[in-house]
Amino acid sequence: MALDFIALLPDEEIPETPAACEAAASSSDTGEQPAPDAWSITRAHFGADSLELALHEELLDFAEAFRPTRAESAMREAAVERVVSLLASLPSFASASVRPFGSYATGLCLPSSDVDLAVFGTGFESKVQQ
Repeated sequence: MALDFIALLPDEEIPETPAACEAAASSSDTGEQPAPDAWSITRAHFGADSLELALHEELLDFAEAFRPTRAESAMREAAVERVVSLLASLPSFASASVRPFGSYATGLCLPSSDVDLAVFGTGFESKVQQ
């Protein structure tokens, strides 16, 4: 019988494969296989020598699984360029600069994430301070 937990003490046995992964790998009554977590299929984390190493490897796999594709990156870059072009065409914003921030700027965005942009150098900042 497979264990469905990861031992936290070094002298406890760490199962080779948790029950959740075994269930995902086995066929269901409909013949379809439930999809495992996208980042858990790259490496076998549960046979690692230490929990720290297993967590480290799973975090690496998670980051790789959710890294934006080239197409997603290109679409976001095109959206930023459209905003920059639009602002450049407006006299009040011609000298403004656009800087991304948030998940897009850090590269940690998901496919459904928005693109956060800050606009600087509009002249409105000095009016607000007065």
